[in-house]
Amino acid sequence: HEDPIVTPDPDPDPDPDPDPDPDPDPDPDPDPDPVDHTEVDESNLDTYLEAARLAWQNYGSGGLSAVIAELENEGNDQHYSFEQVVGFVTSLQPYINVWDATYYDHPFALTNSHKAIAAGLSGNGHTIAIFDDGFDIDHPDLAYKEIDCGLDSDGHGDGDFGNCSAASSDHHGTATSVVAAGLPASDDGSLGVARNASLILFDWGLVDFVSATRAATDAGAIAYNNSWGVQFYVDYLQGFQADFECPHPAILDPDSDPERYLCSYAPLDEVHPSQMSPIRQPLDGGGEAQYTYDELTEALENYQVEGVVVFAKSNDDPGLTEEHYEFFADLPHHETQLQDAWISVVEALVRTDDEGNVTAVFRRSSPCNLSAAWCLVGNGYVRYAQDTGQGDPYEWGHGTSFVAPQVAGAVALLAEAFPNLNPADLTARLLATAKNDWFQNDGDIGYNVDAFVSTRCWNWGEPNQFCHRYSQEWGHGIMDLEAALMPVGDLYVVNGAQLQGAARATLSEAALSAPSNSFESLQQALSVPITTFDALNGNFEISAANLVAEQDVTPDAVTLLRRFERLGDPRIGQAAADGVFEGQGLSDTFGKFSYSQTYDVSADGVPTEFEIQYQTSHSAIRVGFGFTAEDKTPSFGGLTSAGYAINPTGFADLLGDVAYVSVGTGVEVLAGAEDAPATITLYSFTGENGADTSGSISGLGARIGLNIDRTRLELSATMVAESGSYFGVAGHEDVWFGGTANLAAGQIALRHDLGDGLSLTARAEIGTVSDGADEGRVSLISQMDATLYTGFEIGLEQRNLLKDKDAFALWASQPMRIEESGLTFTLPSGRTKEGDILYQDFSADLTPDTRQIDIGLSYRLPSDDGFSETQFGVMQSFNHGHVAGKHATSVAARHVLRF
Repeated sequence: HEDPIVTPDPDPDPDPDPDPDPDPDPDPDPDPDPVDHTEVDESNLDTYLEAARLAWQNYGSGGLSAVIAELENEGNDQHYSFEQVVGFVTSLQPYINVWDATYYDHPFALTNSHKAIAAGLSGNGHTIAIFDDGFDIDHPDLAYKEIDCGLDSDGHGDGDFGNCSAASSDHHGTATSVVAAGLPASDDGSLGVARNASLILFDWGLVDFVSATRAATDAGAIAYNNSWGVQFYVDYLQGFQADFECPHPAILDPDSDPERYLCSYAPLDEVHPSQMSPIRQPLDGGGEAQYTYDELTEALENYQVEGVVVFAKSNDDPGLTEEHYEFFADLPHHETQLQDAWISVVEALVRTDDEGNVTAVFRRSSPCNLSAAWCLVGNGYVRYAQDTGQGDPYEWGHGTSFVAPQVAGAVALLAEAFPNLNPADLTARLLATAKNDWFQNDGDIGYNVDAFVSTRCWNWGEPNQFCHRYSQEWGHGIMDLEAALMPVGDLYVVNGAQLQGAARATLSEAALSAPSNSFESLQQALSVPITTFDALNGNFEISAANLVAEQDVTPDAVTLLRRFERLGDPRIGQAAADGVFEGQGLSDTFGKFSYSQTYDVSADGVPTEFEIQYQTSHSAIRVGFGFTAEDKTPSFGGLTSAGYAINPTGFADLLGDVAYVSVGTGVEVLAGAEDAPATITLYSFTGENGADTSGSISGLGARIGLNIDRTRLELSATMVAESGSYFGVAGHEDVWFGGTANLAAGQIALRHDLGDGLSLTARAEIGTVSDGADEGRVSLISQMDATLYTGFEIGLEQRNLLKDKDAFALWASQPMRIEESGLTFTLPSGRTKEGDILYQDFSADLTPDTRQIDIGLSYRLPSDDGFSETQFGVMQSFNHGHVAGKHATSVAARHVLRF
């Protein structure tokens, strides 16, 4: 067959008199821009946009939300709000000049490009390549830009990327260049989407497409704009099928033989693009360039390592059909390896309301059709720049030709915001955030029952899988640059070498919970940046302190409830009188069996307990409640599901709110009577980790009791292994922890009888915690130094104060406090374009700055028959949680009924 002749066709020829509203609203809004510009001083251009630029420079790693917060709070001396800057941008005359202020939305406002500009983005540091025809690089909107086209022209570079015409009777390339990156020299000009992006221009009459594509690759151009399509000569197509007719035979090429019809669509079942080889491209001055189909696809695939290909769909509407493809816009339909970094565009006039909802839409081009999975919608009705030799340097027109450079400029802005995203990532963000709700449901604006709707997914099978619906007619919808600058889907804390396959936890899942004794210290130590990643692997920096949460742990009121068990009990080192620990316990003492079960029946934040006890001598029911108020502000908290903490050695009171076990079982064996000279108690326990329900805890220990004259002395030692947390600091096992922590504790406790029912009590405790993780563990806590903690208490207890067998106690104590500790965090700090995760080490010291001191009193009032008793107490905490100046008051009461 005859070699195909490819004539690049500026698509479309601008229409100087478009019909912007084929179905006008009887009462159109004459001013759809609600911003009041009366207070805007245009002389403040540099001030406004410089403030935005500095805000992005300092806070852009946190995304658009962080930049907006900076602008509105501490961004500059004037404290401009983001809306003020947006209003200023939309008040600029070069911005207004782009649009005819008609019934439909400004093209840049429709896609929220104006908000990206207001946030400080300009495409700075990035290059847009444009393959087109007719470049006037001395146009007022291009004269001050960095432009490379191989010409030796002042201020326009001197590269060797081919050539572009210095002036031309055609203005199409000038127009697309200005829409993408125009930098107006005066108020008469038109603002481009990425005004500070540099340009590489390729004139198709001077350089062939494959060579231009290779040059764009070598130059690292982030976007490659192509506002043109291929027209197939009918006589060439008829070589495949004699009776073939062009779908639109009325479209004639006025400059060619009138017997040769031109067709922008090829029949899919008749002509495969691979059959068009070699491809012939006419050049200016006669002659032609030739390249094979394989060279073409290889060049485009290689380019996508550097940037995103943007192609305009035809302005000729073939209707909704999957039977024909457009060359080149639909090329990824056959060459699927090109889909990752390719965007095709269609044109529509769109009107939205104040909330951004689409209220009217009119498509004026080809539908997306075969390009639907990589297609976007935009408004291509603009005032475009033309060759200054034409007289007036501007003209009005429309077409997909002017939608494509808007997308190319948006790619440059997005790449500036996310410098470490690769072209496929940038493409995914623009497609997956496009506004698509307006065409998805029957009856909505733009819905067409014949337009098939499907779904495209990214990161398939990964925890961050994200899907977005698209239509055969509208593709993914209207580009929304504001949404693309925001997190897409959930934000994740990741752990791994590469983003693909890395362990992930959402921000809520990745909370690093800490008890009050280390919460403030950990939060302060982690006031450092951590990079989180959204569903599309966009990187957003937050403070790691935002991930530190104080555990919803046992309030101090429950410490009082626990203390009641010890009040008047001779076993001074053990808090639970009837079991190994409160919650669920078994005790075997001299052949006597006892059992206790505690239930949490808290309501409205007030910690309330209900317990059933059974012993060989009696059974009992008890009910208790209490609350804690911090700094006179109620802060009730709640109990854990079945008990509070293990108390085998009696140090749970000193440990404070580190609830090691919330559900578990234990066994205690005692040798020797309580009044014997010496006793030995052995105990073991296992259960659920109170700080991390997915973890576990187990331990064993021994207690020696000595009765020396009027003094009872107890020495205890305990070994504990916990998984899922480190001394109460707990987090997601795939992110923060990957092993165990080992605790060794020792305690000394004594009770000295001072006579007349008055006793002196004292307890002290010291313990260490060490990292028991395997050397090969991979977690964001990369090293745990040995931790040393202490606790102590001294008190007086008076029995038979008001009546027989009552007991009054007064005490002062320091709950568990970390004395020495150190953690090394290896936190994500960014990513590479290849998807490798970057890390940075930070050290954290859990040692608080001060000490909590508790002063309390309690009273136990038994009934005369001994079958019931009432207990109540109050405690004041100074420097609560070991935080200077923070105080708390707790009260609690309990009633026990035995039968």
